[in-house]
Amino acid sequence: MLALPAAPAPERKHSLLVGTSFGVAAGAAGFAGLLGTYLVARQHVLDGLQEAGKTVQFLPNGVSVPEIPANIMLFIFLGTSILAQWSVYAIRRGARRHTALAIILVFLFGIAAINLQVAVYRALDVGLTSSPFATLFFTVTGAFMVAVIIGLVFAVVTAFRSLGGRFAATDTDGVAAFALYWHFLLVAYAAVWFVVYVNK
Repeated sequence: MLALPAAPAPERKHSLLVGTSFGVAAGAAGFAGLLGTYLVARQHVLDGLQEAGKTVQFLPNGVSVPEIPANIMLFIFLGTSILAQWSVYAIRRGARRHTALAIILVFLFGIAAINLQVAVYRALDVGLTSSPFATLFFTVTGAFMVAVIIGLVFAVVTAFRSLGGRFAATDTDGVAAFALYWHFLLVAYAAVWFVVYVNK
């Protein structure tokens, strides 16, 4: 008996973009939880100091958080968001070289941000568990640096796929997912910047 061959599997549309959207939503929830924990623990420490009649300050004596590198990082992430959107604009017009250039620039900006965060760590010169501030500071900023490293890996993969012709004006999901992730990093860093560096 003759049988017809099985039908091809249906094409999964937008799976990378949808997956990245879920990842971004999970990351946003994670950072909201981290920043909420930071604020609650900070308030708990300040309340305890006030009840004990001590000086009410969250930062340990002699420790100041360098604000200039943190402010520069905010502008760097604004730049990465603009460049990531440029990569989407370029691929929609079939300009693979411009797409790759934008992605490479995002990668370099991400490396610069990591370098600035390391400079902040070195300037603080406190141990990881030397105070509640240090523990919370390193937890929040360290989690963000992990997110940036994930973004750098995403940038490398997207750049190679773009140069290899895997994306086209009719298939921009991979580049759009890359841009979405870097937009998320901008929003996440703006929240970290306000809570950790400005609010202290």
